Amino acid sequence: MIQLLFIITFIICTASAILGVMLSNDLRKRDNNQGQTQLLFYQQAFVYLFAFYAIWGAILAPHILSSDWLTPGIREKLTAIVVVLAIPFQLFSWWYLLRLFLDPFGLNKPFIASTLILAGTFISAFMLAH
Repeated sequence: MIQLLFIITFIICTASAILGVMLSNDLRKRDNNQGQTQLLFYQQAFVYLFAFYAIWGAILAPHILSSDWLTPGIREKLTAIVVVLAIPFQLFSWWYLLRLFLDPFGLNKPFIASTLILAGTFISAFMLAH
């Protein structure tokens, strides 16, 4: 029963991600200045990459790695590595989200605020991973 719930949830997540990217891409094509809609498109793409890579990877990794030659400790570490490897997708998603919010105020030119926040987030995520 729980496996069926995971399958249904995965299908719903995939469908909503595809629909969101399609709608964002349509909006990006209709927009002539390619400004905020392009940032929104890339932000969504990186969020969905993080979600599928980290969240679903962490759920599916123990099932894929369920062989006899792997100890449970190694399996847990490999699952944690999958999540850590997905952190750059989340960081770039936050960076595009910050650019999306700062763009209407004209603060997108220097990139100082978004770059500092991205660097701080990267450092804190690296520290949390260890």
